[in-house]
Amino acid sequence: MLPAHEHGHVGVGELCGETMKKWSVIIPTLWKPDSLPDLLQELEGNESVDEILIIDNAPNFKPNITLGRKVNRLEQPSNIYVNPAWNLGAETARNEYLCICNDDVLFDSSEIFNFLNSNYMDGIIGIHPDSFDSETSNNGLPSLSKEIYITQMWACLFFMRKSQYRPIPAELKVWWGDAWLAWHARPSFSLLTTVRTKHSESVSSPEFQSILDEDTRLWNESLKPLPIRMRESKTYWIKRIKNGLKRRINHFMS
Repeated sequence: MLPAHEHGHVGVGELCGETMKKWSVIIPTLWKPDSLPDLLQELEGNESVDEILIIDNAPNFKPNITLGRKVNRLEQPSNIYVNPAWNLGAETARNEYLCICNDDVLFDSSEIFNFLNSNYMDGIIGIHPDSFDSETSNNGLPSLSKEIYITQMWACLFFMRKSQYRPIPAELKVWWGDAWLAWHARPSFSLLTTVRTKHSESVSSPEFQSILDEDTRLWNESLKPLPIRMRESKTYWIKRIKNGLKRRINHFMS
């Protein structure tokens, strides 16, 4: 969890404002998930979705999918990976409001966009991890939480303003782009709703392990914002002090 905000749920009144009518949906893809046609059909039929930007990272693959009138397919000469694809989509989008999602998610677009369109959104909203569990997902109206969970599929589906999008550094290819955006586009929230996904199907192959290692090294060594480093360092030393005191107490009592 990225410790950017206090815990707690957000009431509708805290975000009320202008109605959001037009969304640009950004989907990087390698065309692997069987569920992608269902996702595109769901988005095509939603009146809040003005355009669907498909960042095609598999130039040598011709998908057997009929693309709707809202789709703008941006074919790349090679796989530019997820974070650069997000940057390209945000730059290309013609609307202020962005929905960025994995190609392997399915969700009720009417439920989510109706909720967001009736609430003013400032900052960035990802997905609460309870949304993936049928027993804990919200089967009623979506709700917002001030907790965010960067390493728990928070950014498999997220929403923000184009004007608040700060491009992810080019060095980060696949991972930690969500942490970058969560910090620079804060305040950050999590949406409790219902989302089905196979959890990063397109990046689950072993070839991505070296990219994960390099992205994590870059994030930890040079790109992680200083306030996050300071908080993590404080937490680390508090934990060490507590463990040290516990060992001394156990020593004297033994």
